[in-house]
Amino acid sequence: MADIKNLNIFGTKNKGLQEIKKASQQKKKAEQEIQDNHPPDIDTKVNIENKVKETKVQKIPQIEKPVVVDGQDIADTNIDTPSGQSTKPTAKRKNKKGAGAPIRNFDRVHVASQPVKLSAILNSTSRVLSEKYLAQHTRDEILRIALDYYIKVTFTKEDKRDLINDLTKELSLYREKNPTIPQIDDNGEIIQSVEEIEQTTINELKNNWGISQ
Repeated sequence: MADIKNLNIFGTKNKGLQEIKKASQQKKKAEQEIQDNHPPDIDTKVNIENKVKETKVQKIPQIEKPVVVDGQDIADTNIDTPSGQSTKPTAKRKNKKGAGAPIRNFDRVHVASQPVKLSAILNSTSRVLSEKYLAQHTRDEILRIALDYYIKVTFTKEDKRDLINDLTKELSLYREKNPTIPQIDDNGEIIQSVEEIEQTTINELKNNWGISQ
């Protein structure tokens, strides 16, 4: 049987491994000589890197924020004007209508200052009436008209007078916190005093309920 040690596979006598190491050393030596003879231009590398960064920044698309006008999205674009200034569309402000009836004769008792819990039927009925059939009246006025008609038709004279007396007491307590404002003209002269305005309110209730003066 032949001695495998004579094949120079093991140990330091491996010719193939020595050739690989020798070639690697020669390659490194050649690269080192090239670098020594031609040193890299540092400024050139920095300029190239800066140009690459600027190119990437220019390629990024700019997204403009939309402007909402009356519930619609409108592109935020500049419009050229004769003065050279740019104008942008602005959102319109909507005036919200206040709840309740407007002030009648400056008497605070006509203003709906407290919310009333209504059923779904009554709430929907008053809303449809004020929007479609009785647009000239507010929902507060419609409910008061309905109450006035019900009291006028179903209540007796005694019940009507008891009701107007109880209501007068309630209104007096309310006016302590919400006083009536006298009606004044442009010159500052009083057209209607507080007593006259409050008495007009009571007279209207009596008239609507069918109570004789």
